[in-house]
Amino acid sequence: MDLITETESENVADSSLWLHNSKSLAEILTEINQNVQRMLRMIEDSEPESTEKFLCLYQSLGETYNDLNQELLNGLLKLPCSLVTSMGALSSFKPDMSPDLESGTSYSSLKHQLVSTTSSEMSQSLKLNGEVEKNDSAFLLADMFCAELETARRELEARNIDIETEKRHVLDLESKLSDSSHKIENLESELDEVKECLGVSEAEVSKLMEMLSGCKTEKAKPQTDNADDLLDSLRTELRSREIQIEQMEEYLNQVLCLKESEIISESGTDKNVVEELRARVEVLEKQVELQRNVITEREEEKREAIRQLCFSLDHYMNRYLELVRSLSDNKKVCLVK
Repeated sequence: MDLITETESENVADSSLWLHNSKSLAEILTEINQNVQRMLRMIEDSEPESTEKFLCLYQSLGETYNDLNQELLNGLLKLPCSLVTSMGALSSFKPDMSPDLESGTSYSSLKHQLVSTTSSEMSQSLKLNGEVEKNDSAFLLADMFCAELETARRELEARNIDIETEKRHVLDLESKLSDSSHKIENLESELDEVKECLGVSEAEVSKLMEMLSGCKTEKAKPQTDNADDLLDSLRTELRSREIQIEQMEEYLNQVLCLKESEIISESGTDKNVVEELRARVEVLEKQVELQRNVITEREEEKREAIRQLCFSLDHYMNRYLELVRSLSDNKKVCLVK
């Protein structure tokens, strides 16, 4: 009887201890839930400086999870021990109570005690089953929290990998930007050099243009002057020849008139004189014709000189245009470089 009472008191003590442990388990689970929510918020914020906080929370959750496993293991170990102890008390009760079976009152009281003990053990078993179910749900909840924690840790690792990738990408972009800046500086320096070369080329082109215009003027002016002088000289010579011809014609006319008058006056002059005069007139006419041919040839030479002068002007103009084109091509080549 005393043994059964002690067993019941032990079961009640185990039940109260388990209820106390259940309260601590609820607090532990609440703490785990809060830490997981904090970690999820940190992952959503995706701030690189929150990595240390996340690792601290992760370590704290690991310790809390270990405490939870320890508490659950302690609860599961204590419950079967009390149950075994109560069952051991029931089994050890039979030999001790065998001398009292002779009286009906003792038997009925023993039976009543056994029934009450059995009912209390059944109720205690039901309570223990409920607590075991609670423990199972607590284990499931802990596993769920652990899975969420692992998922959060993987997401954080993925975020860290993405951040490192972005950092490397930023570094690559910075290096490319630096290379582009160097290239731009080199191109600007080359552009300055090209501008200087272009300025020098333009100065040289202007000098060459001045020299070309000077040469053209110098070459065209003497030729023009020579042509004008030649034309004037030809005109003067032509005029002098015409004057000479006119003078010779007048002289011939005078001579003819004199000769005719002499012939008429003398009337007996020899015909040889007349023929001589006629021959002289023919000679003079031939000389006049030669002078006219010379004048014609000089005019043709004058035309040829003017024609050659035009050809020379066209030639120098073409050379000038070719030089301008070559200089413009050199400008384009300098600009392209």
